[in-house]
Amino acid sequence: MSRQLIATIITVLCLIFISAPARAAEKQFDLDALIQRAIEAHGGREAIMSAAALHAKGEIRAAKGNGTYEYWLAREGRRLMVETRYEGSSERRLLSDKKGHRGEGGELVEVAGERYLAMLYQYKHLDLLYGLTTGAYSVRYRGMHDAGGASVHVLMLSDSEGPPMMAYVGVNSDLLLGTSGFFSVGGAETDLTVQLHDYRKTPGGLMLPYTIVNVAGGRQISVTSISSYEINPALPEGTFDAKGHKN
Repeated sequence: MSRQLIATIITVLCLIFISAPARAAEKQFDLDALIQRAIEAHGGREAIMSAAALHAKGEIRAAKGNGTYEYWLAREGRRLMVETRYEGSSERRLLSDKKGHRGEGGELVEVAGERYLAMLYQYKHLDLLYGLTTGAYSVRYRGMHDAGGASVHVLMLSDSEGPPMMAYVGVNSDLLLGTSGFFSVGGAETDLTVQLHDYRKTPGGLMLPYTIVNVAGGRQISVTSISSYEINPALPEGTFDAKGHKN
């Protein structure tokens, strides 16, 4: 599926530069209605707005092996902690107070530039439904395309911070089937793409994905299987404290 999704990205980028077909599709499409259907498909405005914090746990399969995966997200202060643990190694990423930190098996160090934007993208794709519900993004419609046998609506998303993003909404399901963020690394353009599968309804009424595939620059780097979600959990002390935490 990843190759076909990357092909979709390339196709849509072409439409951006050859803009007449994209403008025609945009004029003929009811974007607001699509966003409202997507909001309803994921549980509705009330469920999305009330989910101010989220905790997820699961397992990850990556090139370095199999391990455990966990994240805590708090909308207040736009905070996110993601931790992956493998045999003999671990990584923690922390976004808090408009700063990003990262550490592998030790103290966290602050990151900047594209590494910070990559963390910001990770937060934004996890809380994208809230952003769409509140109108946080400028959204442009870029037509329908095929991604791994599933037809998707392609949306271009932008805000004052970046990174530029795309969102892929299932034509038949109205569910968010993936996102892409675009970055410049060492003078070269690349993308981080997330594919979302196996949606289920949580106790809080939200529809959330239980399989997450991460692709970087067209290459699959990990598959995460979520075992549990908690909506509005109690946040453990120090969860988002970069100075006080050590792996």
